[in-house]
Amino acid sequence: VQAGGSAMVYAQINKQTENDLLRMEVIAIPLSFIALVWVFGGVLAAALPVAVGGFAILGSLAALRGIALVTDVSIFALNVSVALGFALAIDYTLLIISRYRDELADGALPDEAVLHTMATAGRTVLFSAMTVALALLGMIFFPMYFLKSFAYAGIAVVAFAAAAAVSLTPAVLML
Repeated sequence: VQAGGSAMVYAQINKQTENDLLRMEVIAIPLSFIALVWVFGGVLAAALPVAVGGFAILGSLAALRGIALVTDVSIFALNVSVALGFALAIDYTLLIISRYRDELADGALPDEAVLHTMATAGRTVLFSAMTVALALLGMIFFPMYFLKSFAYAGIAVVAFAAAAAVSLTPAVLML
C-alpha cells in the first residue's frame, strides 16, 4: 500500500523544502562569512551583516507566523526570508561600512563619520528598502497564495533588514 494524493504531495514538498533550507543555510552562511571577512577585512565587520541578517530573518519569520494566523502562507516563503534576508543584510551593511570607511579616510572623526554616513548611505538604504518593498507589494494582488506569500515574506524581510541596518550598524560603528 502506498499513500498518495495531494496530502502526500504537500507533506513531501514540506519535507524537501525543510531539507533544502537547512542545506542552504549550512553551505551559504559559512561561505558568505568567509567572503565577508575577505571583503570587509575583519571578523567584526564581517559579523555585522550576519547579525543584521539574523535579525531580519527572525523578524520576518515572526511576521509570517502572524500572517499565517489569518491567511494561507506558502512554505516557500521561508526560503525567500532566509535568502533575501542575508542578501539585503550584506548589501545594506556593505554600503554603510564602505561609506563610513571613506569618511574616516577623508579625515573625519568617528562621530562625524557616522553622522555623515547615515545621512547619505543610511538614506540610500531606506530608499532601496522602500523601492524593493513597493516592487513586491504588487504580488499581493495576484490570486495565487504562493505569490502572495513571497510578497509577505519579501516585504517583511526588507523592512526588518533596513531597520536593523540603519540602527544596529551605526551603533556598532560607534563602538
